[in-house]
Amino acid sequence: MKHNSLLTALLFMSWLWACPFACAQSSPAVRPNSTQLQNHRYIELYRSNTDMSYLSPKGELGAPSKYVLNGELIANFFVLATRTSRLALAFTPRFTVRIRDEESAPVGTPSYRIGLRAFYRLTHQVSRYHYLEGQMCHHSNGQDDDALRPNGTYNTETGDFATNYLQGLYHWGTYHRHHYGTNYNLGIRWHAPFFHHSEGLKDHYGFTRLVG
Repeated sequence: MKHNSLLTALLFMSWLWACPFACAQSSPAVRPNSTQLQNHRYIELYRSNTDMSYLSPKGELGAPSKYVLNGELIANFFVLATRTSRLALAFTPRFTVRIRDEESAPVGTPSYRIGLRAFYRLTHQVSRYHYLEGQMCHHSNGQDDDALRPNGTYNTETGDFATNYLQGLYHWGTYHRHHYGTNYNLGIRWHAPFFHHSEGLKDHYGFTRLVG
């Protein structure tokens, strides 16, 4: 009886140990068109279609001042990116630095943009994708001197520049693994009147803009 009891206990323990593996093997694999897989693939699109850091020798086309070098560092930290939801959230800081084309090549006041971005998948299809993006962002140069000089001109060196805005974008394009794809977007940026902004920006800065 003791041997039978011991054998029964060993068989029962072996069954308990093997059951999870058997259950795991019998569970269905993720289907190619499953919602979870589509959410995962769209997260890849959100990451690949975001703005990238860059360096621009000799400044930017159409800039009012001449520069030796412009550069912007952009990072995207996804705080929500899961297969179980078509919604994703990312925290995005952006830092822009410009070296002026002047004696001693001074570095201009950096520009800081820090915001929260939300992405929402509209369709299941990845090869021809569609999704929405919303942003809430703070834009500042970190200075606190008067924005306007006594003669009414802007103090672009040490003057305070700060504004906040909401932005909505509609993205669409094509995506194929191991092939070139396309990405288009169109939206609007709105510096809402209830947001704080620096003195002198009203009626001069352009608080409503078409972006793409």
